[in-house]
Amino acid sequence: MQIELSLIAELVLSCTKPLIINGPSDRSSRYVFEQNFFIISQQALEIREKILGPQSVDTATMYNNVGCCMFFLERVEESYNYFDIAHAIFELELGPFHYRTLTVKTLIQKWFF
Repeated sequence: MQIELSLIAELVLSCTKPLIINGPSDRSSRYVFEQNFFIISQQALEIREKILGPQSVDTATMYNNVGCCMFFLERVEESYNYFDIAHAIFELELGPFHYRTLTVKTLIQKWFF
């Protein structure tokens, strides 16, 4: 049953990811929306870590997504840690000049420095 719920969380995440950009506009609804998206993202990250391993490119993508959620929930220090992990995996697996590596690096520089 737990695995079925986790797979549902992964499916929901893949379907709702574009909605984070066009979510509710008022502050309290937006916060609830982002909090729920964060919970689903964490569940998807756990699934990918178990199935694909902690250094998979797909897992790194989820580290990046969780980092984004944390940033928008004003959990800035925690978000930096997730971006840093995503960047390290992308750099190791894809190289320093791959667009995914450069995208996370740009986010880190823009949001934290």
